[in-house]
Amino acid sequence: MASDLETAVRVAKRFEAALARRYNATGRGLHEKTDSVEHDLAPETVRALRLVATVRNKIVHEDGYDRIEDRKRFRDACRTAERALIGRRRARTILLVSGLVVIMAIAVLALLRGGPMFRIP
Repeated sequence: MASDLETAVRVAKRFEAALARRYNATGRGLHEKTDSVEHDLAPETVRALRLVATVRNKIVHEDGYDRIEDRKRFRDACRTAERALIGRRRARTILLVSGLVVIMAIAVLALLRGGPMFRIP
């Protein structure tokens, strides 16, 4: 089982990468990346990311802070951020695949019909 330190760092890195990839977020850490795209995120997502960033910073930098104090709250924040940042990829993929299926269906119908489906006058 991963330590709280490992968990906090791994999760923060994952969210930083998702923010950079999906929203072109800039900055050196999760707080700065969140700041740079805050206007594109739902308020509950921003709160969740800030909590994850704060816990990560405390566990890495503060002496005596060795474990996540409120694990349930941390897990809930992780789930909220995960759904908002990572879960969207699935929705976008479904939309892209659906669009491709429609285009392919039109092409197949055109071939079966023996000519173009649409005529431009």
